[in-house]
Amino acid sequence: MADVLGKEAAVFFPSGTMAQQIALRIWCDRKGIKRVAYHPLSHLEIHEEDGLKELHQIESILLADEDRLIRLEDVEGIDEEISCLLLELPQREIGGQLPAYEELEAISSYCRDRYQNVPKDKLHSALDWLDEELRKHVN
Repeated sequence: MADVLGKEAAVFFPSGTMAQQIALRIWCDRKGIKRVAYHPLSHLEIHEEDGLKELHQIESILLADEDRLIRLEDVEGIDEEISCLLLELPQREIGGQLPAYEELEAISSYCRDRYQNVPKDKLHSALDWLDEELRKHVN
């Protein structure tokens, strides 16, 4: 993975929960904003007993209705500054739903435009590579 990301090393986390909390903390620290947005049935919201808030003092903004995926209009409606948006794919608690790829692209584009001060590093290159690979196999 380090090679794909163009980094010297990579870190293995024993759980996705740990990785999510650390990633969100890094984004909050980088932006100086202790607020993130995610789905009301995100794993962090319903299974972590406020771990994000208790351990990292990070506030959450819940987007969308519980029975549907986050849409672009939900993201556009965020009134407060956030450090990042977490999209769990698939959204396990509502039947493993996945948004259309075009919806993900629209959300990603909107976030890049609105939060353009987000540091851009080699991860974006890796995501572009992943996008190309997915399109090869999906289409």
